[in-house]
Order: sequence, then structure tokens, then C-alpha cells
Amino acid sequence: MKIFISILSVLIIQVPTAFNQDIDTSNIYLQALGYHIGAFNTDTQSTSGESVYFVEIDKYTTKDFPPKIGTCKIELVDKGMIKSMTSNNKELDILVVRPARWKDGSLIITVIDFSVTRKRNHFFYTNKGGSSFQVVPGRGYELKLELKTRNNN
Repeated sequence: MKIFISILSVLIIQVPTAFNQDIDTSNIYLQALGYHIGAFNTDTQSTSGESVYFVEIDKYTTKDFPPKIGTCKIELVDKGMIKSMTSNNKELDILVVRPARWKDGSLIITVIDFSVTRKRNHFFYTNKGGSSFQVVPGRGYELKLELKTRNNN
């Protein structure tokens, strides 16, 4: 009972303080994508030898993404671009950054690798694995990401 009261008092004091600050969520999504592409070697090489990643546009997660993360080029693609890139039975590897969700009391951000094909006007997404990131309190009031990897190969 003593432990329960101690944990409860810590949560009552620290959780509202940590989550009441203005959090740049696009930065958290950008960090998750950056960690993901740095942790996996599934990049597509362009003619210049630079890593290029196609990321599906999402109005919440990919807002204000820069064209590069480190040395990796980020190309945001919408459904129209995916449609043209998957013509003639071509397969396209894309990354999808999912909106944050609560799971077991933690804020989780997921980046998923998909292979996309198209038959007429129907898109088929094949899950090739991905990464989950748990947002955890850092020192003071800063938040940081902790990598939790899952592979669905």
C-alpha cells in the first residue's frame, strides 16, 4: 500500500507537469523517422548515391518535414504520386509514420515499412516491419524517444 501511494503521488506531481508543456509533435515524429532510417539498412539508392526514403504524407505526422534528415533524402508522397509510381505493376517501398497513440500508459509512435502495389485503382500495402518508439520523460521536463523495434518479416 505504501508503494502504491508513493507511485501515485509521483504520477500526480510529475505527469501533468511533463505533458502540460508545449510539445512540438512534428519534431517527435521527425525524430522517430530519423531513428528508424538510421537503424535499418533498407534504403533505396538514387543515382547520386544518396539514400532516398519515400514517406506517405499524413496531415498530422509529416507536417513540416524537411527534405533531408542527415544525409538521407526524404520525399513526401501522396496517393496521386503513389498511383503514378506504381503504374505497370511496379512495387514501391514507402514509410508511414503513424499518429501517436496511448498504449499501456505510454505514448507510442510507430514507423512502418510498406511495400505498395496497385491493381487498377486499388492499392495493396504489404507490411514489411517497422519500429515503435515510446516517448519517455528525460531530464528535467524534456521528452525523449526510446526505441522499441518490431519486425514483421
